[in-house]
Amino acid sequence: MVKINLQDFVEQTTTVTLGGKDFIFTRLNLDDYGKLYEWVASEKEATRDKRRSRIIEDAKKIEGADPIELLKYLDAPPTEEEKDAALGTVAGLAQMVMWSLRHTYEDITITEVKQIITIDDTVAVTLAMTGKIDEPEKKIAEKKTKPKKK
Repeated sequence: MVKINLQDFVEQTTTVTLGGKDFIFTRLNLDDYGKLYEWVASEKEATRDKRRSRIIEDAKKIEGADPIELLKYLDAPPTEEEKDAALGTVAGLAQMVMWSLRHTYEDITITEVKQIITIDDTVAVTLAMTGKIDEPEKKIAEKKTKPKKK
């Protein structure tokens, strides 16, 4: 069996300047995506009781609707489509940014991430996190944003 020496593994990083400060983004790995999917599941779980009550009430209003059958979908783990949809939201992007930055900034919080990233930064940080920066796109990631005026 061949052993892999992970000490020699170098994570792919990209520096992006946001608000006048450089941040080192690390390409997301499978562990990061696992954490993101755990977040999606926890978000679904957090709203489960409210959604359960609503389904039961709505089923009472629809003739022939079986609330138990409808609840099966609610209790199922998130589907791939639900995961992809959640990661396509602002909250999902913030989670991805947090896990990318935590490779370098271990204590960064989701609140800090939401304060750092602006809508104008989404393309650059997405390219940095996914490692899809090639020469034409690299210019986008290297753009300099102006610090917020206070």
